[in-house]
Amino acid sequence: MLQMFHAPLFSLLLVGGSLSFPAGSVAQVPDQKASAPAAIAQLVPEETALYVQVGSLDGLRAMSARIQQTLSEDFDLAGLVEPLLADLLDVEQVEKDRPLAMAFAVNPFFGLEPTVLVVPTQTPEPLVASFDSDSQAAPITREGYVGLPFSQSYEPGAGWVENLGGLLAGEFTLRVDLVRVLELFRPMIEGGLESFEELLADPDFLQETPGFDPTPLLELYFDAFRAFLDSAETYDVAFDVEGEDLRFAGAYTAREGTPMATFAQDSRNSLRDVAGYVDSAASATFFLGMDWGIFYETSGPFLQAALASYPDAMRESFEDYLTDYGELMALLGNGMAGSLDIAADGLRATYFARCQDSAKLVTLMTQTLEKNSLASMGVDFSEPQSLERDGCTVTRFQMTVDTEVMTSAMELDAGGDPAQMQDVLQRLYGEDGLQVAVAVRGETVGFVLGGDEAYLARATSSLARGPGPLPAKVERALEQVHGARMAVVCDLDLGRLLGDMWTLAELGGPGAGEIPDITGISARLFTRSSLAGRVWSQETHMDMRGMSALMEAMSGF
Repeated sequence: MLQMFHAPLFSLLLVGGSLSFPAGSVAQVPDQKASAPAAIAQLVPEETALYVQVGSLDGLRAMSARIQQTLSEDFDLAGLVEPLLADLLDVEQVEKDRPLAMAFAVNPFFGLEPTVLVVPTQTPEPLVASFDSDSQAAPITREGYVGLPFSQSYEPGAGWVENLGGLLAGEFTLRVDLVRVLELFRPMIEGGLESFEELLADPDFLQETPGFDPTPLLELYFDAFRAFLDSAETYDVAFDVEGEDLRFAGAYTAREGTPMATFAQDSRNSLRDVAGYVDSAASATFFLGMDWGIFYETSGPFLQAALASYPDAMRESFEDYLTDYGELMALLGNGMAGSLDIAADGLRATYFARCQDSAKLVTLMTQTLEKNSLASMGVDFSEPQSLERDGCTVTRFQMTVDTEVMTSAMELDAGGDPAQMQDVLQRLYGEDGLQVAVAVRGETVGFVLGGDEAYLARATSSLARGPGPLPAKVERALEQVHGARMAVVCDLDLGRLLGDMWTLAELGGPGAGEIPDITGISARLFTRSSLAGRVWSQETHMDMRGMSALMEAMSGF
């Protein structure tokens, strides 16, 4: 049943590893954009494969100082960049408040090699005189910038002027021409993949691993990674700091007509329909936007491969759910919003979605649970109970778990401590099992997993109230992903969630021995991902002070 309720999130993490390996902005989606100054772009060679831009030396120094003060004293990007510059030229001749850049080209023998350093200066003559390079090519000055060559054949080209018009905004920005880079490194990448595939084919590989065989899923990920390589055009990265917020962004752009460019191309997200129902005070809130029918069909191979990785008892149990779940997904709208907490009485989560036919959805779900395909895993469901709450029609079940049967089905007796796992599962599912409920009001459906009567009442109250206000950062993210055919927005308090998990399992807290007490530490991560047009993107924000406190508390663990 956990699979039934968490499949949207689970499947998105599988394919949306797809959404998350890139990160950043999209042409159709409003976002922070930056451009290389025209004078810099005009000094970049045509054959550039890697372009790196620093917003300014002053900005880089300030960003490094803020990260050192709040997150890690070991981080000193400015302390790395400025000494490298000082080895090449007189840094005092460089203007500290304007962008500077370096371009790299592909060398078939040495990989990437620098071709030109472009720096801002009002005194080009002494700066050029101080430049230490073996290149015989002449420096070029344009509009307050000097191109200082490393390559003997350095020559500015017009091709990158337009190419540098849509960089991601940040104090540190990078763009990779993946076509050029992969032309050089693809043979080495393929060699590594083939070696790993040979390892997976070895019958002795992972034979000591209890219960889980990652081979089917890894093989599919290899195929997906090859599709990523075959489709690649450019990859962008940017990061900066604002206050105590560390921001990382990036964007992978696929070439026209390739698999990554056309993935789920008929889908559109409608997160705005249900976003306002979530409990923003929860440990984790998430917003998943896509056409669920299309996504389920497209991600089918990933789900099959993931399930094939589990022991026979689990795999057979979940097989029926795939068919039933496909029918359920086809009834849902193009957006789902939810929240998740771990409390003293176990796991609790609520999802909201629009539904084309809520009566059919409840009937399908009831029929699915009555099949009780998970009995071999020790899972059982009560008879459905019908009730009315806050003008909502509620169908409720109670899910109970025989933890001894479940740990046996998961083959945890092959390694580890089954008794300890049974105890953890008992706490997670609750002494009396988990509440499973579907609450319907009009076209909106709330799925409730876990919690008590009061928790169910919060969900039905939200349905009765209608969409409410959201935190400003969530509102901005929803605006940024509007129009994307797939989108994910997630607000996670990692410290609180991890602390609650450890408390539930009686692992952490005062008197717990070597396990650190992290209760009361808030460490927030906020991320948005999207697929729009040919661009797969993500942007992540991290609370540096909270993350520093969490890392310090766990440093001895």
